Amino acid sequence: MDESKIIESYNNGVSEIVSLLKNMNEELLKQLNIQNQELNSLRLENQKLYTQIAELEARLNKNSKNSSKPPSTDNYKKPPNTRQKTGRSTGGQKGHAGKTLLKVQNPDKIVDIKAQACECGCCLSGIEGKIQTRQVFELPKITVNVIVNLLGLKRFFQ
Repeated sequence: MDESKIIESYNNGVSEIVSLLKNMNEELLKQLNIQNQELNSLRLENQKLYTQIAELEARLNKNSKNSSKPPSTDNYKKPPNTRQKTGRSTGGQKGHAGKTLLKVQNPDKIVDIKAQACECGCCLSGIEGKIQTRQVFELPKITVNVIVNLLGLKRFFQ
């Protein structure tokens, strides 16, 4: 409300000021009711969020020891490394005798793998290249042997 309307109401008399105050009071009461409704809806929403947070925290606090969850769902953090640093580099140290599986002189099978074409599609069949060898140690296929033992049971029943 602007100042000129207040002055005009004052000049018109007490009854005009009273009606002006009543109108202002009604508008303020309407605004107060709207704000109370908003406050109540926010309180309800806040209560729902508190309930949801409590449910989620309860779900987070469950693990395989205090519920029927499998151990694979536990969110255990990796324990910190307690090893004391020695200042040496990682891996084998100088002078360490390494151990490796040596290549066999007479392998059971030799597979010659030659690239027929490169990535761009050029033919590589007549080109000589560097020979690289790899050895693969394969375990023999495991088979099941079924053995039937025949017992002379006729003697026992006669």
